[in-house]
Amino acid sequence: MSPKELERIAGWYRSEDGQEYEVVVAAQLLRIRYPDNSIYEFVPSGAADFFYNAGNDDIMFDIKPDGSIRGLTVYGGGKSAGAGRFAARVAR
Repeated sequence: MSPKELERIAGWYRSEDGQEYEVVVAAQLLRIRYPDNSIYEFVPSGAADFFYNAGNDDIMFDIKPDGSIRGLTVYGGGKSAGAGRFAARVAR
């Protein structure tokens, strides 16, 4: 993703149970603040996918055809572990 595309996905996301994730861009990395206030840096691993190098978390952004961001899905044990937690993009 280009720096402009990365900036577009920065913001707040909220899961159905009310937990919030904050996405901040730092160079070509994403810093994501989890609901417990821990912060992890993710590196790009695909067109809308990011990977946490020190662990096994994956983040996948749901980008609509018009370019707007619907939300993100957090895969706590990696995509191979199964279903992730969806969080919709919210204004804050």
